[in-house]
Amino acid sequence: MAFWIGVVLFGGLGIWFEVYNLIKALILGSAEQELWRPLRIAVAGFFPAIIGATSLQMVFEDEIKAHRGAAVCAALMFLLLLFPTTDRDIPDGFGIALGTVLSCVSLWIWCAANGLSASYRQSPDAPVGDKPLDDPLAGETDLANLTH
Repeated sequence: MAFWIGVVLFGGLGIWFEVYNLIKALILGSAEQELWRPLRIAVAGFFPAIIGATSLQMVFEDEIKAHRGAAVCAALMFLLLLFPTTDRDIPDGFGIALGTVLSCVSLWIWCAANGLSASYRQSPDAPVGDKPLDDPLAGETDLANLTH
């Protein structure tokens, strides 16, 4: 839920507003010359934010050094790919397509970086092997020691 609501819905709020405005303009038959440009810029602002936040998270975590190197490389690569996404000489359709692909890859990297995070796991952890099935659940033995 944190991924879908926090990252995709609220993180991509600018994209969702521009999709709404684009649909509204298409329905009303707007003759605006650069109709797709705002959506292109919204997508171009989304993936660097996701990959930048994820890269910083991976750099400052106490994990394997290879994760830090991969995070820095991904951030630099996405920064370089930002230029063709925002270049005004390149057609808007190509910029949106490239930005969409980069957004999907950045969301995948976010999931890979946060997949084992304890804050996104549910308790009990028995299905993932962290807790034996026969251990009592939290609060299950609290009434056993209760005296009147």
